Amino acid sequence: MELNSMLLNEGLDLKFEDLTYKVNNWTDKFKIEKKTILKGVSGAFYQGQLCAIIGCSGSGKSSLLNALSGYKTSGYSGTIFINNKPQELKSFKKQSCYIMQEDQLHVQLTVREAMEFASKLKCLTLSLNANKLKMIDLILENLNLLKIQDTATVNLSGGERRKLSIALELVHNPSIMFFDEPTSGLDSLSANQVLGTLRELANTGRNIISTIHQVSASQLKIFDILYVLTPSGQCIYHGFTSKLLDYLAAQGLRCPLYHNTADYIIEISLGEYGDHAEKLVKYIKNGKSSEWLKNTGQKDLVKADQSTGVNINDECQDRQLIKYIYNHLIQLVILSHRCTVKTLREKFITTRLLVHIIVSAVYGWVYFGVGINASFIHDNLMLLFFSLLFIMYTASSSMIINFPLEIQILSKEHFNQWYSLLSYYISFTIVDLPIQVIVLKILMKINNSIKIKH
Repeated sequence: MELNSMLLNEGLDLKFEDLTYKVNNWTDKFKIEKKTILKGVSGAFYQGQLCAIIGCSGSGKSSLLNALSGYKTSGYSGTIFINNKPQELKSFKKQSCYIMQEDQLHVQLTVREAMEFASKLKCLTLSLNANKLKMIDLILENLNLLKIQDTATVNLSGGERRKLSIALELVHNPSIMFFDEPTSGLDSLSANQVLGTLRELANTGRNIISTIHQVSASQLKIFDILYVLTPSGQCIYHGFTSKLLDYLAAQGLRCPLYHNTADYIIEISLGEYGDHAEKLVKYIKNGKSSEWLKNTGQKDLVKADQSTGVNINDECQDRQLIKYIYNHLIQLVILSHRCTVKTLREKFITTRLLVHIIVSAVYGWVYFGVGINASFIHDNLMLLFFSLLFIMYTASSSMIINFPLEIQILSKEHFNQWYSLLSYYISFTIVDLPIQVIVLKILMKINNSIKIKH
């Protein structure tokens, strides 16, 4: 396909050793104890492969994905390698993306607008050239979104929203992609389409790592590598999906005929067929064993970039400062444009205008005829006090209402290196400021015109 030829990627190899994750847990005696979610697990996921992490609820699938992607760093111990070298989180984030379980999208934008804003923020440009526009068209066409590119995001189906989440991250061509339960909440047809998309992404050379809660037998065959976790946070299988039955047979475990293999190994981890989990953990060495990863046909690992740690002089530092300021200014302009488009399409702005008109009319009616009468100084002071209180409250309510609604989107986009938090906050403030000035003038004009009238 044409898209595959344009989005070919060398990918990244990811390995982890003795990864442990502990969290604070309140006991019945109101004491804090450490609860272990992952117990020294190890494994490897290679470029050009579609890898699945499965297990029962509470087995630590999302915790493992959060650690590997760098989304969370506290509470973890162990070592993560990228292309056989220790992970450098800052550079790794520029080559990776994390698509979370919930589709966090701007519902006021159309599919096309969302893609163009994402491309501008990723490329730090105010306008897109012909190649970038062609790339957007190819991504949308490959994900079957081109026909609905002018549809508002709020009107998309669950499968289409999931595909758009993937498309938004493809604009900067990541080498490794993490997906947290990409089929969750989707029907079987939409789930198969999303997994087919992941398969195509892996075929372009990327390393695709995904957690899956429930997977059918046909869906399981789409994945190259399978990583299975137990409820105690240990690994009982790490290898090719096609070798899973042979692995179980080597331990004297036979999957019943017409039974889903994925369900069977999860049932084994839960102890429904006896105490086999500990034996499998030892056999696979908690994920360290590569016996079931042999004959992978993998090429030599790509050498990591050696450009870090170079001493820079004052001139280079000045250039970096100028670049830093320039990048933030570009982000500010793009975010301000996006925020303006969103604000003009929101019903909240109409509500704000109506509230100010109604409140100003009420104030004018209550304080009717006291504006030019010196005997009503106290009333004028009360009017001034309540007007300022109302103005301050409504001015702050915009951020109070909007920020919690967008916190998940902000968290995702900021983690995936779209923009800085400072640029986001300043852009929102700049766009909201003219609205505050307009509603303030409305409040004062109507208020004054009524209260001084005889």
